Amino acid sequence: MKTIYEACDLRSEVLEGELDDAIFAADFGHIVEGGGAEVYRNPHTFFKNTYPTSRLKKVVSHIFERLANSVEAGALVRLSTGYGGGKTHTLIALWHLAKNIADTTLGTELLPAAGRPSTVAVSTDHTDYENFLTFVQPHKIAMTYKLKD
Repeated sequence: MKTIYEACDLRSEVLEGELDDAIFAADFGHIVEGGGAEVYRNPHTFFKNTYPTSRLKKVVSHIFERLANSVEAGALVRLSTGYGGGKTHTLIALWHLAKNIADTTLGTELLPAAGRPSTVAVSTDHTDYENFLTFVQPHKIAMTYKLKD
């Protein structure tokens, strides 16, 4: 059996002992406000490091299909998993895709370029970013996503 060093290409920050444990506790509010760790804040870095699980693909597809549907009346989606189940990571993925909807090279493993809505606005009116994320299809619908453990 191969060792981890033989089977994997370790990231430079791991090899150099510079891995900051704080990156394992993403704070969605910090990302919305333009802060947080680079690995979460920068959409290209985020998607480069995000494995497109079937559940993440399903949530992203569901939400953006509804946003692209011109007759959609709106929806409330509840993300409900245990601690460490990927709720915050999912919200960050949705945030980056919505904020950068015109960049069809971004997050294509989760949301193919074809069929994307042309515009998506994201409301950050809620002060509790960890619990609410609202997407608005301009002049039509608002979709609020409630995160609840």
